[in-house]
Amino acid sequence: MSPAVFSMKKQVFEEIVLLVSIVKWMSLAALIGILVGSLAALFLYLLELGLNHWRWQYAWFFWFIPLALVVSSLLMKYLAPAGEGHGTEQVIEAVHKRSGRMNVVQIPVKLLATLITLTAGGSAGKEGPCAVLGAGVGSLASDCLRLEDRDRKKVTICGISAGFAAVFGTPVAGALFAVEVLVLGMVFQEVLLPSLVSSVIGFQTTKYLGQVYHYSYIPIEEFSPLLFLQAAGAGLFLAMVGYLFIELLRLAGFLGRKFRERRIWRALLGGLILVAVAGGISTDFCGLGLPIINQATAGEKMPLTWFLWKMFTTATTMAAGGVGGVLTPITFVGATAGNAFAQVFQLDPAVFAGIGLVALLAGCTNTPIASTVMAIELFGADISAYAAIACVVCYIAIGHRSVYPTQILGAAKSPSLMPPLMRSLDRVEEVEVEPGARRKLTRVEGVFRYGRRWLRRGVRKFRK
Repeated sequence: MSPAVFSMKKQVFEEIVLLVSIVKWMSLAALIGILVGSLAALFLYLLELGLNHWRWQYAWFFWFIPLALVVSSLLMKYLAPAGEGHGTEQVIEAVHKRSGRMNVVQIPVKLLATLITLTAGGSAGKEGPCAVLGAGVGSLASDCLRLEDRDRKKVTICGISAGFAAVFGTPVAGALFAVEVLVLGMVFQEVLLPSLVSSVIGFQTTKYLGQVYHYSYIPIEEFSPLLFLQAAGAGLFLAMVGYLFIELLRLAGFLGRKFRERRIWRALLGGLILVAVAGGISTDFCGLGLPIINQATAGEKMPLTWFLWKMFTTATTMAAGGVGGVLTPITFVGATAGNAFAQVFQLDPAVFAGIGLVALLAGCTNTPIASTVMAIELFGADISAYAAIACVVCYIAIGHRSVYPTQILGAAKSPSLMPPLMRSLDRVEEVEVEPGARRKLTRVEGVFRYGRRWLRRGVRKFRK
């Protein structure tokens, strides 16, 4: 056989293998998307039913928050002790440590506890339980099909993307989020095709079953260099907001673990604090807060401190044993913080609320690519450049931290930093500065000291 014929045969076999792989993973991903989309639609319907036919009909609903937190906490303790937390972090841990294996028994318990927490007025999100639902469906399907560990991980990631898309109505961002969130600084391109198919099918299934999504187009006439710089400045501000939010959630997790044996008293105390906030300030911090997000991105001016109150109520809900995700609270905080930034600097509140929503998500979850695409899907292509710069700036400036402590650190955010790689972020305590960068920083500090001395001398001469 001539070398040319042999080479041609190898190329043909390569293409056949790739074609079979495409068909295999599109079929598997479509199956996962249909299953996750259907179950997510049922969960979202029950949640809307609880909110519309219970919470919003009674002005005194928030008095039930302490009882709801007690019930949610006890459900997780006795029926699904391994499922405590806000959901997505458990899925990330399952992918890294157990090849995507999930305890399917904990899924209905977590969904029920989330429904109780959110319906009563606890501050949490709905995407965490849907991510657990998607990962659980993927794990169960892997068991039925007897897939090996490598394929099981892919199927679990497909479940994550379908759950994300079903909640937010952003199929492309959902696919990118699932392949970007697992390891900081790395994108799992090998899973991109099945993740995209699963995300699109899951979104369309949920939409077909009656779920309605809200999109708010934000028009921007032409590119403005000044607005681009202002968006970068907003990214820095949102990085500070995200840093505070992550530390509050970390403190909430510490308090929850410390008083684990006194969970009833912990839930009652946290519930009473939430009742005081709801009765004394506003009930808008209770539950998902979607109306406030929609108002902020529509250009209505929000009170300047509302993003701080939402962070506080979310951390209190988590510390008290409430069950739910954190991505929806992050979008609330980001939208209202961006809205406040715009008011302070006399900018367009709608534009910066949209930028804030996705930029804080990028910083808190280390997913700048998915967050930028999410901005385009939610608000239109006009905002893409401004959202992108804010997402990347917030992602870098927030440092090596995340709302998901089980996220793996795969790459440093600056070549001048030397963090310990391939560890979970909860094990990254201190980040060393590269010696050459340290010397440069010392020189910069010297220049600033000299400039400060020169300025003081000039002020003294002016006064004389």
